[in-house]
Amino acid sequence: MAFNHQITIIGSGNVAWHLAHAFKNAGVGICSIISRTESNACTLAGITGSKYSTSLGAVPQTCTLVLICTSDSAIENIARELSYLKIPVAHTSGSIPLSAIGQHCAQAGVFYPVQTFTKNIRAGKVSFPVCIEAVSPKTENMLYDLAKRVSEKVCTISSEKRRKLHLAAVMTNNFTNFLIASAYEFLEQENIDPGILVPLVRETTEKIKYDQPYNLQTGPARRGDKKTLEQHLGLLAGNKKLYEIYTLLSDYIAEHYKNTK
Repeated sequence: MAFNHQITIIGSGNVAWHLAHAFKNAGVGICSIISRTESNACTLAGITGSKYSTSLGAVPQTCTLVLICTSDSAIENIARELSYLKIPVAHTSGSIPLSAIGQHCAQAGVFYPVQTFTKNIRAGKVSFPVCIEAVSPKTENMLYDLAKRVSEKVCTISSEKRRKLHLAAVMTNNFTNFLIASAYEFLEQENIDPGILVPLVRETTEKIKYDQPYNLQTGPARRGDKKTLEQHLGLLAGNKKLYEIYTLLSDYIAEHYKNTK
């Protein structure tokens, strides 16, 4: 069954880029791209075969759904400027409540893709769950139908629970990535190829398909191996921040597993 709606995407950053590719691949119509950066809007519109503009007043009359794919700080102001529309308007943020746009747009909704996106990497090839929320069943059904076109897992979730999910997503992705980046930097300073870690990173994420992360924890802190922990801290003596992070995480892990063998 065809998705008989035309979407306007506001934004041209990471989320907008990946959703636009996902929609195009799924046969979902994109009638326009609106971005404050004209060159970015033009590029994305060229890929999706749609119109483009830098004006929020340029939403085509054929549009039946607007997705705000911008920074969190811009969402409410954009929604305010879109208050003239009589069609559903949804944002894609994990942390902004539905009410932030609901006070401006009568048919407000949320279309939150739970994934990390980087603009020019694997566009249209990244899978992601979608969490939706809306002020009315009609808008919720539209967002659900759209989500099912691009995702195998769609959840209806409240703003409060979505904020907690977003927090967990930040810990899962942003914190993990930064620790990996720090490990890479450490190895590069020691003239050791950080690419050696790639299979380890891959296996770490692959294993959680088969068991709970808690049960899969390994390492010196998990084992209570104080000698190795002290050795590692000695190697980090010249890096105060990493020393503190290593100590904090190791202590936290040890505390969690102190009563297990």
